[in-house]
Amino acid sequence: MKRITLWFLLLEKRLFKKPLFLAVLLLIPLMVLSLRSMATKETGILSIYLYEEPAEDPTLSESHDLIFLPLLEAGGLLHFEITEDKEAALEAVAKAEADALWVLPADLTAQLARYLQGRGKAPITIYSREETVYLTLAREKMYGLLHELLAQEAAIQQMSLVRDFRKVDKTELRLLYYDLLESNRIPNNLVRVTHLDDADFIGVREGRNYLAGPLRGILALLILLTGFAVTLFFLQDKEAGILDWMPISHKNVFPLLFLLTGVGDAAIVSYAALYVSGAFTTAATELPLMILYIFCVCGFCLLLSRLLPNIWFFGATIPVWLLACLILTPIFIDVSGFPLIQYLLPPYYYLNALHNPLMGQRMLLYAVVVCAAGVCLGRLPRRQ
Repeated sequence: MKRITLWFLLLEKRLFKKPLFLAVLLLIPLMVLSLRSMATKETGILSIYLYEEPAEDPTLSESHDLIFLPLLEAGGLLHFEITEDKEAALEAVAKAEADALWVLPADLTAQLARYLQGRGKAPITIYSREETVYLTLAREKMYGLLHELLAQEAAIQQMSLVRDFRKVDKTELRLLYYDLLESNRIPNNLVRVTHLDDADFIGVREGRNYLAGPLRGILALLILLTGFAVTLFFLQDKEAGILDWMPISHKNVFPLLFLLTGVGDAAIVSYAALYVSGAFTTAATELPLMILYIFCVCGFCLLLSRLLPNIWFFGATIPVWLLACLILTPIFIDVSGFPLIQYLLPPYYYLNALHNPLMGQRMLLYAVVVCAAGVCLGRLPRRQ
């Protein structure tokens, strides 16, 4: 035990003399701090201007109250901004400084009433440079608000056809409808969103920004990058003859110990960064997964170094593996259809095991298989 502890300390000392290793470790907290800073700012995947066309009655501002304010309060992936200069907003859209401009009338309810009666032109105008999936989804938020208003206008028009309400003034009829609506409003939600493992429910935390969503995946990728870097350091030392003094019986296990030292450092920093980022769940969930992920990364890198003929081949494959992890693991989107490749990638198990206990079991099996295979292949003569 004392010998293993001494080896760990010597390996730590050697690794911390490597500028690249220190750079990767420093990159982790810097990335988390940057994402936390960006998450406090008004950002989004789309930037949309909201403009209200003035009505004949200058006191009317229905679009602002009924549409604009709910959109601004909702937050999320879309960044909405109210503008009073329509021409400047159009110019911003034309110059790609904004994605769209939504123009709504100030007398929105009157325009919707005429629309339901088949009179008048389209009350809403949307300006954009192109049609994208994101813009289509963004309009769904506005449609949801408009649907409620249209339903109200349709109900008021139907009430005006009832004999008891025919002589009632439209304004009074509208107020009567709103009173009836409020008195019969149901406070409970129609839909409840939960994970399959309801006992360990992981809800949406307040203050979370969409930029922090892929943080866990990026940290997993940086830990894997650290594993690749530490493997390169080990292969360099081996080619330089630094490890020639070591007994043959130790040479099979020593690379795994070397990897555990460096990857463990990156995992500790990532665990701390995850804790302060707001994406942390519970220690009972995060700590076992992180420990398993350390062995997955170490075993994967060790096995890869055993299978490839030399350090140059190993270094050449690093961008390929990182790109595969970036695309085929659920860092940004969950891609399916490539199971044979995905089951080779350590981040795939780590990111899916958070919500899938079965994937946690597969992760344990993966760690055992790759670590054992990497150690056992070390007994075979290396082909140059």
